[in-house]
Amino acid sequence: MKNRVLFGLCAISLLLASCAKYQRAPLTPDDDPVFSEPIDMEPEGVDDDPPRPFRLRSGDVVDLHLFSAESSQITNLLVDGTGTLQVPLVGPVEVGGLTLPEAEALIENAMRKYDEVVRVAIIVNQPLGHQASVLGAVENPGRVLVTPGTRLADLLAAAGGPTPLRQQEGTDRMADLGGARLVRDGKVVPVSVERALTGDTRHNVFVDPGDHLYVPGSRGRAITVIGEVQNAGLIPYRSGIRLTQALALAGGLSADAHRRDIRVIRGPLGSPRVYGVNLKALVEGKGSDIVLAPGDIVFVTRTGVANVRDAIGAIGPILVSTGMFGANVGAILVTQ
Repeated sequence: MKNRVLFGLCAISLLLASCAKYQRAPLTPDDDPVFSEPIDMEPEGVDDDPPRPFRLRSGDVVDLHLFSAESSQITNLLVDGTGTLQVPLVGPVEVGGLTLPEAEALIENAMRKYDEVVRVAIIVNQPLGHQASVLGAVENPGRVLVTPGTRLADLLAAAGGPTPLRQQEGTDRMADLGGARLVRDGKVVPVSVERALTGDTRHNVFVDPGDHLYVPGSRGRAITVIGEVQNAGLIPYRSGIRLTQALALAGGLSADAHRRDIRVIRGPLGSPRVYGVNLKALVEGKGSDIVLAPGDIVFVTRTGVANVRDAIGAIGPILVSTGMFGANVGAILVTQ
C-alpha cells in the first residue's frame, strides 16, 4: 500500500510540475473520456408497487379470541419457523403467509369439530416476524419493525437517518445515499434512496418484511477539500454536486487562496488527466461550474506549481487514510 501511495504521489507531482497548460475541465464527469461508463446510472424505479396486506410470518406472536356460547382467549402463541401455529385442541395449523382473515377462517374450520359456531379473531401481540434490517452508515443500524404502509423513506428514518457529518468517527461512517441499496429476496430493488427521500413514489416503495437496506459509507467516494479553505475535510458525495458547492461546504476559500487557476487531476494514477478551471471567471459568470465526480479531491493552495511539494505532503496522509488509491484517484483541484 505504501509503495502504491508513493508511486501515486510521485506521478501527481511530476504531472503538476510538467504541465504548463491544461485542458478545459469537462462540465460533467459523463463528458470526461477518462471514465469508461457514465457515473451513477440512476435506477429506473418501480412502477407496479401496490400496498400489501399484513400476512403472518415466522416469529409473530398472536392471541386468539374465541367467540361462541362462551368467549375465551388463548394468548402468546408463536408462529414457528415453519409458519405453523400450535393451537390447543386443534394442533398444528399452517398460517405462515396468510392474511389475518385467511388464518382466522382456517383455524375456525379446524375447531368446528369441537364447536360448530365458534368464531376466531387473531390479535397480533408481537409482530416480530415483520422486521427489515438497516445496515451501514445510519444512526441506529439494526432491525426495524415494518407494517403495511411502511415505505423506504420511513425505514431509513426509523433507523435514525444517515449518519450526520458531525458525528462521523471515520470516512466509512459518512453516509453515501447515492450508493444505498434495498435488497429483497437476494435481489437489488431498482430504486434510488435519494429519490425516495424526495417523495417520488416510484422510488419510495413499500417495504416488505425481510428487506435489507444497506447505506454504505462514502469511503473512496467522498469529496476531499483541503488547503486554503476555512474547514478542510471530507464532504459527502451527492450526485450533481458542483465545484463551488464543495468549496462553500468547506467554508469558502481563505484570504490567501488564489482563484484564477484551478487544476483538475482525474483518472488512474498512472495516466491522470489535467484540466484547468478559472474560478474567478466562473464566479463572474464567465465560466461553467463543473460537476464533481465521486472521490474528487479539492486542494486549494496559495501558489501552485511552486508549492507542489507542500501540496503532495498535505494530500498524502488523506489519501492513505481514505484508501482512495484505486482505479480512479478522483480529482485534485489546485487553486492558485
